[in-house]
Amino acid sequence: MVQAFPIYLPRQRELIATWVILPMLSNITVGLRFYAKSKTRSVYGWTDWMIIVSAFFTTLLFILLLLMLVYGGIGIPGYPYTSTTEPTDVSLIHDQIGYANNIVLVFAVYSCKASILFLYHRLFTGHNGPMTIIIYVASGITFACFMGSFIGYLAAVRPIEKWWAWGDATAEQFLAMANINIAYDSLAVFTDFLIFVLPLKSIWGLNMNRGKKIGIIISFCFGFITCFIALARVVFTHGYQWKNLYDEGTVWSLAGVEPVAGIICACLPGLRPLMPKTFKMTS
Repeated sequence: MVQAFPIYLPRQRELIATWVILPMLSNITVGLRFYAKSKTRSVYGWTDWMIIVSAFFTTLLFILLLLMLVYGGIGIPGYPYTSTTEPTDVSLIHDQIGYANNIVLVFAVYSCKASILFLYHRLFTGHNGPMTIIIYVASGITFACFMGSFIGYLAAVRPIEKWWAWGDATAEQFLAMANINIAYDSLAVFTDFLIFVLPLKSIWGLNMNRGKKIGIIISFCFGFITCFIALARVVFTHGYQWKNLYDEGTVWSLAGVEPVAGIICACLPGLRPLMPKTFKMTS
């Protein structure tokens, strides 16, 4: 039976602090969004429900990361892979949780993208015919990327337990693991830029006051930060994987920052009713 590792290293404490603070930020932002909705008595829609789904999976992601730290040895030099030929009890639980977290991350990231796309559908309905078509096409592409990532993690390596029971895994199975990780990362970055670049020009032409327009554009500017976070994670994960700069705790932290930043970005326009009146610019 795997025993919990003692929390005694500064690196462990840093990771615990990071993995507690990040989901708190996203959950507080979502809470403020719904408080603002109740304050203005606004109608709830799919964009709101999908952000709840994203916040749920994001929180689950960090809970599983904390379990990986406590039982899988993240943050302790030499762990979890004390053997490079056969899985150990520690590496088994680490890799099982890690595999589950890959799928949880897919749902966390893409449900946040779905929330933003539902917002686009609401904003552009009846305002811009060509833009509505573009949003539908972008939604279809994003859904295809989501399904490709989800099915890929389920089907890329058969039998599926080779993700953690890798002692007799073949070179082709290891290559498939690497390829699906690269594919997910590439599709996530692509859809990030697709979603945030699409509407910038059209938003300024919408029939709303300047304050709302500026608020939405600021939100999209924050969205670009999300894009570059995703890009940085890809570069760090795959560019330094076999070098001394690679650190699993940092990789998972960057992975967690991506949905957290996306949730904050998606919630920012809805927080405008909570701002002081001096900041509510009107046309």
